Amino acid sequence: MNKTILGTVSILIKDRHNQSAGLNELLTKEGGLIRARMGVNIEPKCSSDCLAVISLVVEGTESEINELTKKLNVLEGIKALNNLLVTE
Repeated sequence: MNKTILGTVSILIKDRHNQSAGLNELLTKEGGLIRARMGVNIEPKCSSDCLAVISLVVEGTESEINELTKKLNVLEGIKALNNLLVTE
């Protein structure tokens, strides 16, 4: 049996206006893993080519969290890293 663990996924979005649709579609599809989500606009008054960061708290198996991170990194202009937190 695969153990369920907590983790975080940090997502850097290079252009939030042009890349948000595909990103949000994937996050909705994988919503069962996501426990919390916080988005930060790095340049709040920017109208195009704006950097943004999303932090996720996730709960799932190590392979599920790693797979989500891989799927995010396939998206153009997205860089994602995860941090797995063992709760023993």
